[in-house]
Amino acid sequence: MKYSHLPLGLLSLLFLVACGNGADDGVCAEEERDEPVTGGDVLIGDSETLRLALVTLDPTVPDLGENEWTVEVRDSGDIPVEGCTIEVEPWMPDHGHGSTDISAVELGAGEYSLTPVEFVMPGYWEVALSITCGEDSDNLLLKLCIEG
Repeated sequence: MKYSHLPLGLLSLLFLVACGNGADDGVCAEEERDEPVTGGDVLIGDSETLRLALVTLDPTVPDLGENEWTVEVRDSGDIPVEGCTIEVEPWMPDHGHGSTDISAVELGAGEYSLTPVEFVMPGYWEVALSITCGEDSDNLLLKLCIEG
């Protein structure tokens, strides 16, 4: 069948059926594992020793490509902590791969810049964060669906 011989209305209908109708058909439409985050969220680590405040996310909703995050590490009393090391590992469990290395740079007053937080393809991602501040350490797992 050649599409050039179909009436324009029928051709348009076939296009809509094949490509979907928009927002409800994205890769994240039916994803149930994700837990969306936004700037201002405060996340508590697994052992509840440390907290991670998402100061700024650029873009504001994590998206395909390079993202820049500024985070603040706080202790259990909600006081900013300096001198921490943060390891960040984005992982796409459904595809069995990660992304690029992420640099964590201390900015002062408990804030750290994480760049580039890169999502190389749309879909479900888990971002594991391991934070060590002197004797204290904690782990967090962000569960994100990247629409792209």
